[in-house]
Amino acid sequence: MGTIRSCLFDESVHWWMLYEIRVLTPLLLPLVGNNPFTEKEREGMEPILWMKSEDVDKTLEPELDIMKMLLECIILLCQKRGMREELRKRKVYPVVKNLDLKVEDEGISTAIHEIVNFLMGDEDPSTPIETYDEYLQNRRK
Repeated sequence: MGTIRSCLFDESVHWWMLYEIRVLTPLLLPLVGNNPFTEKEREGMEPILWMKSEDVDKTLEPELDIMKMLLECIILLCQKRGMREELRKRKVYPVVKNLDLKVEDEGISTAIHEIVNFLMGDEDPSTPIETYDEYLQNRRK
């Protein structure tokens, strides 16, 4: 996990890691407990995430340090508006919201609140939105 976090400090690889490496589901899965999502929350979410949340035996990542590192990876992915839009579509917010209800740790709560501020806060309409397609076009140049 530390290697992934180190890579995410380079914003130029975010789209690549999201689409090519498909890093989001492995980051979120340990943060999903046995707290089912609503039908609306499931729309756009990876099916494995909401299906695991319905498994009564599913437990959260037991190590708080690893949990915090996973959340830090998500925070790093939130740095650009286009990525925040993508994380909203993929329903990251319901995962961290449910996590916040289950885990009582100040460091975890602080990281969750930072993610929530990124994902639920108002966006400056003048901030450019780079999409995955634009990223691919820029990469080819």
